[in-house]
Amino acid sequence: MASTATLESSAITWSSFTKGYFQNPYPHLAACREHNPIHKGVIHNNWMFFRYDDVKKITKSNTSGVSDLRQYLEQVEKSVAFTGCPFLSKNVRKWPMYLNGEEHKIAQTLMAKSLNKLNINEIIEKSLEQTLSEFSNSASLDLVEWVSNFPFYVTTNIMGIQGIPNEALKRYSNFVARSQDMFVPKQVYVEMNDEFAKGEKWFSDLLSNPNKNKYIQSLIELGKDNQFSHADLTSILTITFMAAYETSKDSLSIALYEILKNQKLKEYVLEASDSEINVVVEEMFRFASPLQYTLRINLTPLTFGDIHIDTYSKLIVCLASANRDPSVFEAPDEFNPERRHNPHLAFGNGMHTCLGAKIARLEMRLALRPLIQKLKDYKIDDDYSPVYNKQIFMRTLESAIIKKK
Repeated sequence: MASTATLESSAITWSSFTKGYFQNPYPHLAACREHNPIHKGVIHNNWMFFRYDDVKKITKSNTSGVSDLRQYLEQVEKSVAFTGCPFLSKNVRKWPMYLNGEEHKIAQTLMAKSLNKLNINEIIEKSLEQTLSEFSNSASLDLVEWVSNFPFYVTTNIMGIQGIPNEALKRYSNFVARSQDMFVPKQVYVEMNDEFAKGEKWFSDLLSNPNKNKYIQSLIELGKDNQFSHADLTSILTITFMAAYETSKDSLSIALYEILKNQKLKEYVLEASDSEINVVVEEMFRFASPLQYTLRINLTPLTFGDIHIDTYSKLIVCLASANRDPSVFEAPDEFNPERRHNPHLAFGNGMHTCLGAKIARLEMRLALRPLIQKLKDYKIDDDYSPVYNKQIFMRTLESAIIKKK
Protein backbone atom coordinates (compact mmCIF):
# COMPACT_ATOMS: atom_id res chain seq x y z
CA MET A 1 0.00 0.00 0.00
CA ALA A 2 1.37 3.43 -0.86
CA SER A 3 1.54 6.30 1.57
CA THR A 4 -1.79 7.93 2.36
CA ALA A 5 0.03 11.18 2.98
CA THR A 6 -0.22 13.69 0.18
CA LEU A 7 3.04 15.49 -0.44
CA GLU A 8 3.21 18.74 -2.32
CA SER A 9 5.09 18.54 -5.58
CA SER A 10 7.54 21.07 -4.16
CA ALA A 11 8.38 18.86 -1.15
CA ILE A 12 12.09 18.30 -0.64
CA THR A 13 13.26 14.82 -1.60
CA TRP A 14 16.64 13.26 -1.03
CA SER A 15 19.15 13.29 -3.88
CA SER A 16 22.91 12.83 -3.91
CA PHE A 17 22.87 15.05 -7.02
CA THR A 18 22.05 18.05 -4.81
CA LYS A 19 24.72 20.71 -5.36
CA GLY A 20 27.64 20.28 -2.97
CA TYR A 21 26.28 17.02 -1.53
CA PHE A 22 29.55 15.07 -1.45
CA GLN A 23 31.53 17.96 0.00
CA ASN A 24 28.94 18.54 2.73
CA PRO A 25 25.72 16.47 2.77
CA TYR A 26 24.41 17.87 6.05
CA PRO A 27 22.45 20.93 4.83
CA HIS A 28 20.51 18.68 2.45
CA LEU A 29 19.98 16.03 5.14
CA ALA A 30 18.72 18.71 7.54
CA ALA A 31 16.22 19.94 4.93
CA CYS A 32 14.95 16.38 4.40
CA ARG A 33 14.72 15.79 8.14
CA GLU A 34 12.79 19.00 8.73
CA HIS A 35 10.50 19.14 5.71
CA ASN A 36 10.07 15.56 4.48
CA PRO A 37 11.46 13.14 7.11
CA ILE A 38 9.85 9.99 5.64
CA HIS A 39 9.50 9.70 1.89
CA LYS A 40 10.18 7.50 -1.11
CA GLY A 41 13.31 8.30 -3.04
CA VAL A 42 12.59 9.77 -6.46
CA ILE A 43 15.49 7.93 -8.09
CA HIS A 44 15.53 4.57 -6.30
CA ASN A 45 11.91 4.35 -5.04
CA ASN A 46 12.89 3.09 -1.57
CA TRP A 47 11.62 4.53 1.72
CA MET A 48 14.02 6.94 3.44
CA PHE A 49 14.10 8.00 7.09
CA PHE A 50 15.92 11.00 8.55
CA ARG A 51 14.67 11.62 12.11
CA TYR A 52 16.56 10.16 15.05
CA ASP A 53 13.55 8.47 16.65
CA ASP A 54 12.51 6.79 13.39
CA VAL A 55 16.03 5.63 12.57
CA LYS A 56 16.54 4.25 16.08
CA LYS A 57 13.19 2.46 16.02
CA ILE A 58 13.89 0.73 12.70
CA THR A 59 17.48 -0.29 13.45
CA LYS A 60 16.58 -1.62 16.90
CA SER A 61 13.43 -3.47 15.87
CA ASN A 62 13.51 -7.27 15.82
CA THR A 63 10.98 -7.11 12.99
CA SER A 64 13.52 -5.49 10.68
CA GLY A 65 15.81 -7.64 8.58
CA VAL A 66 18.82 -6.62 6.53
CA SER A 67 19.07 -6.48 2.77
CA ASP A 68 20.76 -9.34 0.92
CA LEU A 69 23.82 -7.70 -0.65
CA ARG A 70 24.90 -10.95 -2.26
CA GLN A 71 21.61 -11.24 -4.12
CA TYR A 72 21.88 -7.62 -5.27
CA LEU A 73 25.42 -8.12 -6.56
CA GLU A 74 24.37 -11.29 -8.35
CA GLN A 75 21.92 -9.12 -10.28
CA VAL A 76 24.74 -6.68 -11.01
CA GLU A 77 26.87 -9.54 -12.33
CA LYS A 78 24.12 -10.51 -14.74
CA SER A 79 23.80 -6.94 -15.98
CA VAL A 80 27.51 -6.78 -16.82
CA ALA A 81 27.87 -10.47 -17.69
CA PHE A 82 29.84 -9.68 -20.83
CA THR A 83 32.71 -8.42 -18.68
CA GLY A 84 32.72 -11.41 -16.32
CA CYS A 85 32.41 -10.28 -12.68
CA PRO A 86 32.13 -13.46 -10.59
CA PHE A 87 33.92 -12.11 -7.53
CA LEU A 88 31.40 -9.42 -6.56
CA SER A 89 28.78 -11.63 -4.93
CA LYS A 90 31.25 -14.33 -3.91
CA ASN A 91 33.20 -12.05 -1.60
CA VAL A 92 30.19 -10.73 0.35
CA ARG A 93 28.64 -14.14 1.11
CA LYS A 94 29.41 -14.09 4.87
CA TRP A 95 29.38 -10.39 5.76
CA PRO A 96 27.44 -10.32 9.08
CA MET A 97 25.74 -6.97 8.45
CA TYR A 98 23.97 -8.48 5.43
CA LEU A 99 22.90 -11.74 7.08
CA ASN A 100 19.77 -12.49 9.06
CA GLY A 101 18.78 -14.88 11.82
CA GLU A 102 20.99 -17.84 12.70
CA GLU A 103 23.31 -17.21 9.75
CA HIS A 104 24.08 -13.73 11.11
CA LYS A 105 24.56 -15.00 14.65
CA ILE A 106 27.04 -17.69 13.58
CA ALA A 107 29.18 -15.35 11.44
CA GLN A 108 29.25 -12.61 14.07
CA THR A 109 30.08 -15.05 16.89
CA LEU A 110 32.88 -16.57 14.83
CA MET A 111 34.46 -13.14 14.29
CA ALA A 112 33.93 -11.96 17.88
CA LYS A 113 35.45 -15.08 19.44
CA SER A 114 38.43 -14.91 17.09
CA LEU A 115 39.09 -11.25 17.89
CA ASN A 116 38.96 -12.08 21.59
CA LYS A 117 41.99 -14.33 21.10
CA LEU A 118 44.11 -11.23 20.47
CA ASN A 119 45.70 -8.69 22.79
CA ILE A 120 44.05 -5.71 21.10
CA ASN A 121 45.63 -3.12 23.40
CA GLU A 122 49.09 -4.39 22.52
CA ILE A 123 48.27 -4.35 18.79
CA ILE A 124 46.95 -0.77 18.97
CA GLU A 125 49.97 0.46 20.92
CA LYS A 126 52.36 -1.20 18.46
CA SER A 127 50.47 0.28 15.49
CA LEU A 128 50.48 3.75 17.05
CA GLU A 129 54.22 3.51 17.61
CA GLN A 130 54.70 2.57 13.94
CA THR A 131 52.60 5.53 12.82
CA LEU A 132 54.30 8.10 15.05
CA SER A 133 57.77 6.88 14.04
CA GLU A 134 56.96 7.62 10.40
CA PHE A 135 56.00 11.24 11.01
CA SER A 136 58.06 13.38 8.62
CA ASN A 137 57.53 16.77 10.31
CA SER A 138 57.55 18.39 6.87
CA ALA A 139 56.31 21.91 6.21
CA SER A 140 53.18 20.56 4.55
CA LEU A 141 51.51 17.16 4.50
CA ASP A 142 48.31 15.37 3.62
CA LEU A 143 46.52 14.71 6.90
CA VAL A 144 44.56 11.73 5.53
CA GLU A 145 47.60 10.08 3.98
CA TRP A 146 49.46 10.11 7.29
CA VAL A 147 46.76 9.37 9.88
CA SER A 148 45.25 6.57 7.79
CA ASN A 149 48.42 4.58 8.49
CA PHE A 150 47.34 4.07 12.10
CA PRO A 151 44.12 2.07 11.49
CA PHE A 152 45.89 0.41 8.57
CA TYR A 153 48.61 -0.94 10.84
CA VAL A 154 46.02 -2.00 13.43
CA THR A 155 44.17 -3.96 10.75
CA THR A 156 47.20 -5.65 9.21
CA ASN A 157 48.56 -6.54 12.66
CA ILE A 158 45.20 -8.04 13.68
CA MET A 159 45.16 -10.21 10.56
CA GLY A 160 48.89 -10.93 10.29
CA ILE A 161 49.13 -9.50 6.76
CA GLN A 162 52.65 -9.16 5.36
CA GLY A 163 54.26 -8.68 1.97
CA ILE A 164 51.36 -6.89 0.25
CA PRO A 165 51.99 -3.23 -0.74
CA ASN A 166 50.18 -0.77 1.53
CA GLU A 167 48.69 1.23 -1.31
CA ALA A 168 47.33 -1.91 -2.97
CA LEU A 169 45.57 -2.90 0.26
CA LYS A 170 44.17 0.59 0.80
CA ARG A 171 42.83 0.73 -2.75
CA TYR A 172 41.28 -2.68 -2.26
CA SER A 173 39.60 -1.60 0.98
CA ASN A 174 37.97 1.41 -0.65
CA PHE A 175 36.52 -0.74 -3.43
CA VAL A 176 35.14 -3.16 -0.85
CA ALA A 177 33.47 -0.22 0.90
CA ARG A 178 32.05 1.05 -2.39
CA SER A 179 30.47 -2.32 -3.12
CA GLN A 180 27.71 -1.32 -0.69
CA ASP A 181 27.04 2.04 -2.34
CA MET A 182 24.19 3.35 -4.49
CA PHE A 183 24.44 4.38 -8.16
CA VAL A 184 27.75 2.64 -8.85
CA PRO A 185 28.73 2.91 -12.56
CA LYS A 186 29.24 -0.34 -14.46
CA GLN A 187 32.88 0.41 -15.11
CA VAL A 188 33.48 0.80 -11.38
CA TYR A 189 31.90 -2.62 -10.80
CA VAL A 190 34.36 -4.05 -13.33
CA GLU A 191 37.29 -2.48 -11.44
CA MET A 192 35.73 -3.65 -8.18
CA ASN A 193 35.60 -7.22 -9.44
CA ASP A 194 39.31 -7.05 -10.31
CA GLU A 195 40.11 -5.80 -6.80
CA PHE A 196 37.95 -8.52 -5.23
CA ALA A 197 39.85 -11.11 -7.27
CA LYS A 198 43.13 -9.81 -5.79
CA GLY A 199 41.67 -9.95 -2.29
CA GLU A 200 40.47 -13.50 -2.92
CA LYS A 201 44.05 -14.57 -3.61
CA TRP A 202 45.57 -12.58 -0.74
CA PHE A 203 43.21 -13.94 1.87
CA SER A 204 43.21 -17.45 0.45
CA ASP A 205 47.01 -17.44 0.80
CA LEU A 206 46.63 -16.09 4.34
CA LEU A 207 44.38 -19.01 5.29
CA SER A 208 46.85 -21.47 3.74
CA ASN A 209 49.93 -19.95 5.39
CA PRO A 210 51.33 -22.34 8.04
CA ASN A 211 52.44 -19.33 10.14
CA LYS A 212 48.90 -18.15 10.84
CA ASN A 213 48.27 -15.57 13.57
CA LYS A 214 45.78 -16.20 16.38
CA TYR A 215 42.89 -14.51 14.58
CA ILE A 216 43.31 -16.62 11.44
CA GLN A 217 43.85 -19.81 13.45
CA SER A 218 40.67 -19.22 15.44
CA LEU A 219 38.62 -18.47 12.31
CA ILE A 220 39.73 -21.77 10.77
CA GLU A 221 39.00 -23.79 13.92
CA LEU A 222 35.59 -22.22 14.54
CA GLY A 223 34.85 -22.31 10.82
CA LYS A 224 35.27 -26.09 10.78
CA ASP A 225 32.83 -26.40 13.69
CA ASN A 226 30.26 -24.40 11.70
CA GLN A 227 30.99 -25.98 8.31
CA PHE A 228 32.44 -22.78 6.84
CA SER A 229 34.14 -23.38 3.53
CA HIS A 230 37.45 -21.84 2.45
CA ALA A 231 35.43 -19.30 0.40
CA ASP A 232 33.30 -18.49 3.45
CA LEU A 233 36.40 -17.71 5.53
CA THR A 234 37.85 -15.63 2.69
CA SER A 235 34.64 -13.58 2.77
CA ILE A 236 35.01 -13.14 6.56
CA LEU A 237 38.57 -11.87 6.08
CA THR A 238 37.38 -9.43 3.41
CA ILE A 239 34.88 -7.79 5.74
CA THR A 240 37.34 -7.92 8.65
CA PHE A 241 39.82 -5.88 6.65
CA MET A 242 37.34 -3.31 5.33
CA ALA A 243 35.47 -2.84 8.62
CA ALA A 244 38.62 -2.55 10.73
CA TYR A 245 40.38 -0.13 8.38
CA GLU A 246 37.90 1.90 6.37
CA THR A 247 35.49 3.16 9.05
CA SER A 248 38.26 3.96 11.55
CA LYS A 249 40.19 5.84 8.87
CA ASP A 250 37.14 7.89 7.93
CA SER A 251 36.19 8.71 11.53
CA LEU A 252 39.74 9.64 12.46
CA SER A 253 40.58 11.79 9.43
CA ILE A 254 37.31 13.77 9.53
CA ALA A 255 37.59 14.35 13.29
CA LEU A 256 41.26 15.39 13.16
CA TYR A 257 40.50 17.78 10.34
CA GLU A 258 37.80 19.38 12.51
CA ILE A 259 40.11 19.59 15.53
CA LEU A 260 42.93 21.22 13.55
CA LYS A 261 40.50 23.88 12.34
CA ASN A 262 40.00 25.06 15.91
CA GLN A 263 42.97 26.03 18.13
CA LYS A 264 40.89 25.89 21.32
CA LEU A 265 39.64 22.42 20.43
CA LYS A 266 43.20 21.29 19.78
CA GLU A 267 44.36 22.63 23.15
CA TYR A 268 41.41 20.99 24.88
CA VAL A 269 42.32 17.55 23.50
CA LEU A 270 45.99 17.93 24.47
CA GLU A 271 45.07 18.82 28.06
CA ALA A 272 42.11 16.42 28.43
CA SER A 273 41.99 13.66 31.04
CA ASP A 274 41.33 10.07 30.02
CA SER A 275 37.64 10.40 30.92
CA GLU A 276 37.39 13.61 28.91
CA ILE A 277 39.08 11.91 25.94
CA ASN A 278 36.39 9.23 26.07
CA VAL A 279 33.75 11.94 25.69
CA VAL A 280 35.65 13.54 22.79
CA VAL A 281 35.90 10.16 21.04
CA GLU A 282 32.14 9.62 21.18
CA GLU A 283 31.67 13.08 19.71
CA MET A 284 34.13 12.16 16.95
CA PHE A 285 31.97 9.22 15.92
CA ARG A 286 28.73 11.21 16.10
CA PHE A 287 30.14 14.12 14.13
CA ALA A 288 31.92 12.07 11.46
CA SER A 289 29.25 9.36 11.02
CA PRO A 290 31.45 7.46 8.52
CA LEU A 291 28.62 5.04 7.76
CA GLN A 292 26.01 7.54 6.60
CA TYR A 293 23.19 5.10 5.78
CA THR A 294 22.14 1.55 6.42
CA LEU A 295 19.45 -0.55 4.79
CA ARG A 296 16.68 -2.61 6.39
CA ILE A 297 13.76 -4.74 5.21
CA ASN A 298 10.58 -4.53 7.32
CA LEU A 299 9.17 -7.97 8.08
CA THR A 300 5.80 -6.55 9.17
CA PRO A 301 3.73 -3.59 7.91
CA LEU A 302 4.80 -0.23 9.36
CA THR A 303 2.84 2.89 10.19
CA PHE A 304 4.34 6.31 10.87
CA GLY A 305 1.50 8.76 11.42
CA ASP A 306 -0.54 8.58 8.23
CA ILE A 307 2.24 6.92 6.25
CA HIS A 308 1.78 3.18 5.77
CA ILE A 309 4.56 0.95 4.47
CA ASP A 310 4.04 -2.53 3.07
CA THR A 311 5.87 -5.60 4.34
CA TYR A 312 9.24 -6.34 2.70
CA SER A 313 9.87 -2.75 1.64
CA LYS A 314 13.42 -1.47 1.49
CA LEU A 315 14.06 1.11 4.21
CA ILE A 316 17.10 3.36 3.87
CA VAL A 317 17.79 4.89 7.28
CA CYS A 318 20.11 7.88 7.47
CA LEU A 319 22.42 7.49 10.46
CA ALA A 320 24.19 10.74 9.56
CA SER A 321 20.94 12.72 9.72
CA ALA A 322 19.90 11.03 12.98
CA ASN A 323 23.24 12.01 14.53
CA ARG A 324 22.57 15.66 13.67
CA ASP A 325 18.92 15.74 14.84
CA PRO A 326 18.45 18.91 16.97
CA SER A 327 15.64 17.24 18.92
CA VAL A 328 18.32 14.98 20.46
CA PHE A 329 21.62 16.85 20.11
CA GLU A 330 22.03 20.50 21.07
CA ALA A 331 23.84 22.50 18.35
CA PRO A 332 24.27 19.27 16.36
CA ASP A 333 26.47 20.73 13.62
CA GLU A 334 29.12 21.76 16.15
CA PHE A 335 31.93 19.51 17.33
CA ASN A 336 31.42 19.77 21.09
CA PRO A 337 34.20 17.98 23.04
CA GLU A 338 32.15 18.16 26.24
CA ARG A 339 28.94 16.64 24.86
CA ARG A 340 27.97 14.34 27.72
CA HIS A 341 24.54 13.34 26.40
CA ASN A 342 25.50 11.61 23.19
CA PRO A 343 23.31 8.62 22.26
CA HIS A 344 24.65 8.61 18.69
CA LEU A 345 23.93 5.84 16.20
CA ALA A 346 27.28 5.88 14.40
CA PHE A 347 27.70 2.13 14.95
CA GLY A 348 24.10 1.34 14.11
CA ASN A 349 21.76 -0.17 16.68
CA GLY A 350 20.19 -3.45 17.72
CA MET A 351 21.45 -6.89 16.75
CA HIS A 352 23.37 -5.51 13.76
CA THR A 353 25.37 -3.00 15.80
CA CYS A 354 28.91 -2.80 14.40
CA LEU A 355 31.03 -5.69 15.68
CA GLY A 356 34.16 -3.52 15.60
CA ALA A 357 32.76 -0.70 17.76
CA LYS A 358 34.75 -1.77 20.81
CA ILE A 359 38.04 -1.83 18.88
CA ALA A 360 37.28 1.47 17.13
CA ARG A 361 36.63 3.17 20.47
CA LEU A 362 39.81 1.77 21.96
CA GLU A 363 41.86 2.88 18.94
CA MET A 364 40.67 6.46 19.25
CA ARG A 365 40.98 6.65 23.03
CA LEU A 366 44.60 5.51 22.92
CA ALA A 367 45.67 7.41 19.81
CA LEU A 368 43.87 10.76 19.77
CA ARG A 369 46.17 12.71 22.10
CA PRO A 370 49.45 11.33 20.68
CA LEU A 371 48.33 12.07 17.11
CA ILE A 372 47.28 15.62 17.98
CA GLN A 373 50.55 16.08 19.87
CA LYS A 374 52.42 15.31 16.64
CA LEU A 375 50.20 17.71 14.72
CA LYS A 376 50.03 20.54 17.28
CA ASP A 377 52.19 22.89 15.18
CA TYR A 378 50.02 22.41 12.08
CA LYS A 379 46.92 24.15 10.81
CA ILE A 380 44.60 23.67 7.86
CA ASP A 381 46.06 24.99 4.62
CA ASP A 382 43.30 27.24 3.31
CA ASP A 383 44.82 27.21 -0.18
CA TYR A 384 43.55 23.64 -0.59
CA SER A 385 39.97 22.50 -0.14
CA PRO A 386 39.43 19.10 1.47
CA VAL A 387 38.53 16.41 -1.07
CA TYR A 388 35.76 13.91 -0.32
CA ASN A 389 35.14 10.76 -2.32
CA LYS A 390 31.90 10.63 -4.28
CA GLN A 391 30.41 7.93 -2.09
CA ILE A 392 26.97 7.85 -0.50
CA PHE A 393 26.81 5.12 2.13
CA MET A 394 30.27 5.84 3.54
CA ARG A 395 31.65 9.37 3.79
CA THR A 396 35.37 9.35 3.06
CA LEU A 397 37.78 12.27 3.30
CA GLU A 398 40.29 11.52 0.55
CA SER A 399 42.71 14.39 1.01
CA ALA A 400 43.23 17.34 3.38
CA ILE A 401 46.40 19.44 3.28
CA ILE A 402 47.79 20.89 6.51
CA LYS A 403 50.83 23.12 6.97
CA LYS A 404 53.07 24.36 9.75
CA LYS A 405 52.01 27.61 11.36
